[in-house]
Amino acid sequence: MTRLRSKRLWGGAAVVLALAAILWLYLEASAARSMTDPDTARKLGQPIPVRTAYVTEAEIDAVIGATAVTIPSELANVRIGPSRGMSQNSPVSDIVVKHLHIQEGTYVEQGQVLVEMEDQVIQEVLKQKEVTLASAKSQLEFIKEQTPLNKRIRELTLNSAESGIKFRTEDLENRKFVHEALAKMNRDKAASFFEFYDSRARLSQARFDLARADTDIQLAQNQFRVGELTDKRDLAKAQSDYEVARIEYELAKRDVERARVKSPLTGFVSKVNVVPGSVVSVTEVLAQVVKLDPIHVRLDYPQERLDDVFVGQKAEVILDSFPQETFVGSVIRIHPEVNPNLRIVPVIVELPNPSNRLRAGISGYARLHKARKAVTVPELSLMQQQGKTVVFCVDKGRARVREVQLGSWSQNGFHEVRQGLTPGEEVVIHQSNFYKNYGKLTKRDSYLMDNDLVNTDWRRWARRD
Repeated sequence: MTRLRSKRLWGGAAVVLALAAILWLYLEASAARSMTDPDTARKLGQPIPVRTAYVTEAEIDAVIGATAVTIPSELANVRIGPSRGMSQNSPVSDIVVKHLHIQEGTYVEQGQVLVEMEDQVIQEVLKQKEVTLASAKSQLEFIKEQTPLNKRIRELTLNSAESGIKFRTEDLENRKFVHEALAKMNRDKAASFFEFYDSRARLSQARFDLARADTDIQLAQNQFRVGELTDKRDLAKAQSDYEVARIEYELAKRDVERARVKSPLTGFVSKVNVVPGSVVSVTEVLAQVVKLDPIHVRLDYPQERLDDVFVGQKAEVILDSFPQETFVGSVIRIHPEVNPNLRIVPVIVELPNPSNRLRAGISGYARLHKARKAVTVPELSLMQQQGKTVVFCVDKGRARVREVQLGSWSQNGFHEVRQGLTPGEEVVIHQSNFYKNYGKLTKRDSYLMDNDLVNTDWRRWARRD
């Protein structure tokens, strides 16, 4: 009996303790509920418990994706090409294809002969230019030999003219003396009348000869001065004629070489437009050669991310033909114009392709990486309000609604903020639908409103301290 009573007492005590524990839990839950009830907190002027996080500045790896397609790094349209001797108006404007050494898909080296043309007329033109060159060279050599001789002849002519005028001057003086002597003797009847007139005629002849000698020396002097200029002119003309002939010969020689059309680059023949026997013009495209090592990838890069692309930037390319491989290259060119309809800007990435495994026209996808510093917040702190992104920022114990501008980076539950927040600020994080729909619900239904007092010591109100 005593045993039974003891058991009943212990059982009653256990029930009382259990009820006390339940009552304590109920009171704690009620206190916590009262503490977290926004309406109660507002009525009592108490802060609403919230959980927060700090705005941080982090080093992020921004990844930008874009569709891609491979294109040749170089493309050459192979032509004969016009020249002075081979143009659309020249006798060799139309040329016959003699031999074709390629077909589509042929791998060619730079300088390899692709097409040979009939060159009989060109060879005849070359021979004619060669003869003209030889003639011009002979004429130049003749002028070079003649120039010093002409100078010597002019010097001799001038010396002779100077001697002649000296002789004629002395002769005139002598004739004057004889004439005066005979005139006196004639008056004294010592000389005949005919001797007197003969001396007079000789005196006139001496004067005439002196005048002619004076003219001769003037001509000789003028010829001495002008002759040197004439020699220089003749020499310059001969040199010019020789250079023109030499250039014409070199052009004709080049035209003969151009009849053997060579590849301007190393790559693959992508197109052949002629066959042996075809008559082609000098401007007609005979074939097309593309270079695939390195190969280029054209990206349709989104215009919204222009700040994140630069020349030299690393790029990862995944092609549809090789889905299990990632090819690494770098940006080499950014197009200066954006396509306003597609809202993309072409960006060129260069990939090494030593075995020419990659071919042009393969579609795929590319990723560009850019490491940079960014201001980040937890995604749980972001809300949409009337088409704008806002957060609750804690300022002096109150929750303030602040509009922010988001960046493109988002990873591991954090999102980049471009404007509106600075590192070190405190923002409210949430998991409640009330937060996410802030501005769409009534004040009665909203857990947190602008300018509410908040308690950020979540460990205390969550009873975790």
